Amino acid sequence: EAKRAAAEVAYCEQLKSGCTTVCDLSAAYPGWLELAARSGLRIWIAPMFRNGKPVTRDGKSLVYEWDREAGAQAFKTALEHVDAAERHNSSLLSGMVMPAQCDTITEDMLQDAVAAARDRDVPLQIHGAQNWAEFYEMTRRNGITPVEFMAKMGLLHSQSIVGHAIFIDKHPRLQWWSENDLSILASSGVTVAHCPTVYSRRTWILHPFGKYLKAGVKMGMGTDTYPHNMVEEIRWASILCKVAAGDVYAVNTSQLFHAATVGGADALGRDDIGRLAPGAKADFVMVDMNHWSIQPGREPLRCLIFSGGERPIKHVYVDGKQVVDNGNVLTLDHQDALNRLAAGQKRMEEHVPSRDWAKRTAEQASPMALPIVDAI
Repeated sequence: EAKRAAAEVAYCEQLKSGCTTVCDLSAAYPGWLELAARSGLRIWIAPMFRNGKPVTRDGKSLVYEWDREAGAQAFKTALEHVDAAERHNSSLLSGMVMPAQCDTITEDMLQDAVAAARDRDVPLQIHGAQNWAEFYEMTRRNGITPVEFMAKMGLLHSQSIVGHAIFIDKHPRLQWWSENDLSILASSGVTVAHCPTVYSRRTWILHPFGKYLKAGVKMGMGTDTYPHNMVEEIRWASILCKVAAGDVYAVNTSQLFHAATVGGADALGRDDIGRLAPGAKADFVMVDMNHWSIQPGREPLRCLIFSGGERPIKHVYVDGKQVVDNGNVLTLDHQDALNRLAAGQKRMEEHVPSRDWAKRTAEQASPMALPIVDAI
């Protein structure tokens, strides 16, 4: 129930920020496709699977636990959901093969995933080069970088997406000796899904977005965290790129907007979404240019991204059908989903000690920023 509530809240956040197309990366759960179809979004169902996971037993180091049997079942379930999405009577649902992370899946399962995506002619997406621990684990195992490993496994091509690809060989935090990863990403035709907000919270930055573009890497944009707000992601991508480059001209607004719209559509092999053009689907957003948050509105796009955010977005249409009216989602009950999500969070808090390496409570592991006191 909490998973469904979380997904519904995320769909509402995406819609309210003007997003019309979503790659929904999730562990499979009952009712997923029905909820996705009801949302009115154009959704690629991407059920994640893996046969290993990194864990810590002391809060200092990571070890990997492997379970081939559970992984095989997760892979089977994932493909069943991909196939169901492709067969679904909603024209807005599609499927995507989603091996979770390059360091949590054995080579044979990765090769099976590549074959499954090819046989079904659907996109493939994977998380890769996403943190420094993974980088050093993969180089320890294989003697090559995560990008080089993904290329070796056949994961990088024009119908695939790599989530993040931040920790490539020339990232300044790694001090690695080679300089091959950018050219591999560019020549393969893969799209990098850049999600700046989630990484900035961990002090990690893509170095930088403009350098990837200049090297010829195809770029898209994602959220990967709360709030699921595409306008905020574009803004943070701009700010962090300039900080990382030390150059105010390192990237411009039109390049970032292109990544968030056309770049994402191209990554999915679609030339009929992500743009306003003859023959394209009627997926579009209407912005109130008289809204106080973007006044005075000389430059509409920059005003929206750097000043207004999602606040002046009034109406959203997907495939010609209105799904947001005056900022209100028409297809889902946002408030009810929020209430169910809050109830799910309270239930989850009770189980934090059993999942934490140090057996901490939720309050101990994540204390309040300010103490909560009773009202006088």
